[in-house]
Amino acid sequence: MKRKILILMAFLLIAMVTVAHATGERDNLKGLKGVFLVIDPLSADLEKRGVSGDELQRRLVVKLREAGIGILSVKNASTTPGQPILQLKVASVKKTTGHGFLIQLWMNEKVIFDRDRNRIVHGITWIQTTIEFDGDLQARGIYGSADEVLNEFINDYLAANPK
Repeated sequence: MKRKILILMAFLLIAMVTVAHATGERDNLKGLKGVFLVIDPLSADLEKRGVSGDELQRRLVVKLREAGIGILSVKNASTTPGQPILQLKVASVKKTTGHGFLIQLWMNEKVIFDRDRNRIVHGITWIQTTIEFDGDLQARGIYGSADEVLNEFINDYLAANPK
C-alpha cells in the first residue's frame, strides 16, 4: 500500500512539473550567473549497484562548465543574488517486476513574497523529474538518465540566457 501511494505521488509530481515546465519555467533561469551544486546522499542499494555520488558530481560539473554555467562555491553562492542551488536526487524504486529509479533535478533560489517583502524563503524555481522502471537497476542507465535531466536544465538555461 505504501509503495502504491509513493508511485501515485511520483506521477502527480511529474504532472505538476510538466505543467510548470510548459508555462515558462525556463524564464526563471534568466540572468543566472552560476549554481551551487548539491548531490543528495545515495542509498546503500544504489551504491551497491555501482552508482557513485562522486561520479554524479563529476559528470554534472563537467557538463555545466562545458555549457558555460558557473559552479559556485559555498561562499560565492551565499553572496550571489538568489543564492542559487542546483540539487540532484537519485532514488531507487523496487517493484515486484524489478527495480527502477527516480531522478530529480531542481533549482532552489531565494524567493521574496510579493504580499510581504520581509518574508524570504528558498523555493523551487525550476524542476525536472524522470522515473524509469527497467527491471534491472544499472549504474550506466542511471548516469545516462541523470545526463538527460541535466541536459534539460542546460537547454533551458541557454534558451533563457542567449549569448
